[in-house]
Amino acid sequence: MHIQLAESHNATTLGYWGKRTATLDWCEENYVVCKYIAEFHNTITNAVFMLLALYGLHVVRKLNHETRFMATFGSFMLIGIGSWFFHMTLLYEMQLLDELPMLYATCVLIYNGFETKEKLVHGWKLPALLTGIALLISAVYVFVKNPLFHHWSYALLTAVLLLRALYLFTCVPTGEARNTMRRLLISSWSMYALGFLVWNIDNEFCPQIRAARAYIGSPWDSLLQLHGWWHILTGLGSYAYMVFSQYIRQVQLGKADLYTIHWTMGVVPTITLANTKVKLV
Repeated sequence: MHIQLAESHNATTLGYWGKRTATLDWCEENYVVCKYIAEFHNTITNAVFMLLALYGLHVVRKLNHETRFMATFGSFMLIGIGSWFFHMTLLYEMQLLDELPMLYATCVLIYNGFETKEKLVHGWKLPALLTGIALLISAVYVFVKNPLFHHWSYALLTAVLLLRALYLFTCVPTGEARNTMRRLLISSWSMYALGFLVWNIDNEFCPQIRAARAYIGSPWDSLLQLHGWWHILTGLGSYAYMVFSQYIRQVQLGKADLYTIHWTMGVVPTITLANTKVKLV
C-alpha cells in the first residue's frame, strides 16, 4: 500500500504553509488551486463531515436524546475539522488532528454499541477501558510516527464495531425494526466499502490518475480527485452508522414504535418521531 505519493513532485511544491512535515502526502497536486490550501479538493470535501455532524447534533437536540449522541456527532465533527486542517497545511501536527479523532470517534461508537440497555451494564469500566486504549494508541503513534500503525489500530477498532453491530442486528426479531437496521447497515457499509476502494485506487494508480486529470482538464478533472471521494463516501457511511447507533438504542429501550427513519435522496438517513419529519431549520 503506497501511502507517500509523488514525493519528488509534491515535496518541492511550496505554498503558504511551507514545507510538508506530515508523514503522508496524497495524489492531489499541492498548491495548484490556491496558495493557502495545499490540497484543495481533499480539503473542501471535509465539509461533508462537518455539515452532517451539525445536522446530527441538531436532531439529537430536537429529539432530546442522550448526551452520548452529542459526543458521537461531536467526535464526527472533530474528524472533519482535523482532516480539513491536515489537507490544507500538510503539517504533522494537523495530521495528528486528523487521524487521532478517527480512533476516538470509533471508541465512542463502540461504547454506544455495548451500552444499549436502559441501565448501564458495564458501568465505569467500559469508558475507562476505551479511554485507556485510545490514549495508549495515541501515545505509541506519536512516538513511532508510522501511518501503518494508525491504519491497523483503526482497522481493529472498526472490526470490533462491525462485529458488535452484527450481533445487535441478530438480537432483534424479524420485523420493521430489523428491516430498518438492515438498510442502515447496508447503506453504511456499502458507502464505506466503496470509499475504501477509491482510496486504494488513488494510492495505487496515482500516476495514471494524474495523467487522466491532465488529459481531461478543468473543471471535470475534479471528478478524478479520488481521495476527496473517499471523504464524501466515508462521511456518508459513518453518518449512517451513527444513525444506526441512535436507532438501535431506541429499539433496545423498547421505543422502536415511536421512531422511524427518513431518507433524504436515498443516502442520508434521519431518525425521526413516527409520522413526522425532522427538518434542519
